Amino acid sequence: MDEDGLVDLELLSQDSPSEGSETNATTEGFEVLSTESNENNYQKVKSILDKASKIIKSKDNQIDNLITALNKSPDLKKILENSPRDLSDTEKITSDQLQVTTALLDSAILLVKSLEAQNHEFKDRLEELSNIKDELNQAKVLLEMSEEKVENLEIEKQEAEELLAAKDEVIKNYESRIKRFKIDPEDQDKVEHPTKEVVRIAGFPPKVFEVENNVAGPGWKIIRRFTNKTGTLKLEFDVCEDFLADLTNEKRHQLYVYLVDKDENTSYALYDNFALHPWSEIIHNWLIKSMDLLETSMNLYGNFEGKTLQSLDQSFIHDCKLYQLMIKEKQK
Repeated sequence: MDEDGLVDLELLSQDSPSEGSETNATTEGFEVLSTESNENNYQKVKSILDKASKIIKSKDNQIDNLITALNKSPDLKKILENSPRDLSDTEKITSDQLQVTTALLDSAILLVKSLEAQNHEFKDRLEELSNIKDELNQAKVLLEMSEEKVENLEIEKQEAEELLAAKDEVIKNYESRIKRFKIDPEDQDKVEHPTKEVVRIAGFPPKVFEVENNVAGPGWKIIRRFTNKTGTLKLEFDVCEDFLADLTNEKRHQLYVYLVDKDENTSYALYDNFALHPWSEIIHNWLIKSMDLLETSMNLYGNFEGKTLQSLDQSFIHDCKLYQLMIKEKQK
């Protein structure tokens, strides 16, 4: 037998025990792996796979060495045939080790895939939890803003209630004052539009004027009235011209001429700046000082300034059932 072949066989026999121990260590590593937490599994699996890879590589080298040795020495084949039991046992051990190693490798691959799937699942769950955290933070911010708005609304509500309470108090006060000054509807027209008015001028006794409120609006004081009740026009009411002169010169007045004919037709003439002045300083015969026509429903021509009130009467009383002169203080 070739010496080189014997050397190769010795080398093969020496490698087997150590590789068997490595296979046993790999198996024990998987047993330990099943009892440890997932956090260390990845490192363990990596170590086991490294060992399994080394074992497979070692077995491949043994097989290659065996084939090379057989090819180099024909006598080696005879020797192996003469001791089939030992070679068969060696091959059986090597085959069993390969099967165990392959099974372990498959298990390790499956475990790695399972761990990778779990890792992806953990990452997805972690991302989902992160999103939920962000949503919770946003919800917290919105809740704080809502609480602040609620507080502001409560303050505004309280202020509004206080204003309403104050307003109600003001309304009650006004209602109380209105009740004190409330006028009976039956007397309201009399109070707002009196039919009598007392005028006082220095040097004259008080004068009571009748007030006309329906012909040309309220507040017209009657200074002269003629009526025809029996077929003859008679003077029914007249104000002293001395009193009238002082009154119209004290404040600016308007004059309203009102006529009703025998057929009940009415007509009027409205004048502004009506006032009287004396005929002379010795004789108090009064003349019309000023009298500006503003509007009329009649055909009127000429100017009455410088004429007496009697002359004014004669221009209007013809064929009248009612002739009435009224004055009213000019409002600014």
